[in-house]
Amino acid sequence: MATEPRSAKEKRRTTLPDDDEALAALADAAFGPPGRSRSLAAVPTVQQPAAGQGAATLASDPAAAQPAATAAAGLSVTAPDPASAVDDEPTGGTADWIKQSTVQVDAGVAQRFKRYKSRQPDNPSNAEVVFRAVDAARGRERAIIDARRPQLPEGRRLGRAVPGRRPAGTRLPTQINFRPTVAEEAEIKRLAREAGADSMSAFVNAMLDDYLPR
Repeated sequence: MATEPRSAKEKRRTTLPDDDEALAALADAAFGPPGRSRSLAAVPTVQQPAAGQGAATLASDPAAAQPAATAAAGLSVTAPDPASAVDDEPTGGTADWIKQSTVQVDAGVAQRFKRYKSRQPDNPSNAEVVFRAVDAARGRERAIIDARRPQLPEGRRLGRAVPGRRPAGTRLPTQINFRPTVAEEAEIKRLAREAGADSMSAFVNAMLDDYLPR
């Protein structure tokens, strides 16, 4: 069997033409003729900071390094909105916290209290009725308390009403719950002390007794 010359085998294995004109034609097919301009996509330039400015900025504000790095990488950074932060604590602090408060009032005052609420078109809360009574007594608190201090029955030397003992002819007290803020309850207690009341319950009871219709 005849053996093919070595030069013929190598010429068949190669994928490029042997002569320069064929190579030029192949390049023109891929990139265009030599006279035509070959435009490339513009590469964005990165503005370099002045000497020493970049290091000083990063040293003074480490948070600036992250936006700069993400901007160079083509990423976007959105700063958190402070207004979207959740704040469960009231703006006034603990003074604005609402609490449950309970006072003991005379049974007759409790009945008038309930009747007053049912007849009001705005359906006030228990706290609102207490606040109205306290406001209506402004400047008269001590006089109202003094007028309701226990007195001996006429013609008696003993039997004055004291805490822990129910005078004859009176009914057991009834509890009224209302929801003031911490500051509002502290103000009621301050008014009770200044008026000389024995307790906050005694003060609220006297203010309601003076305010509520009979």
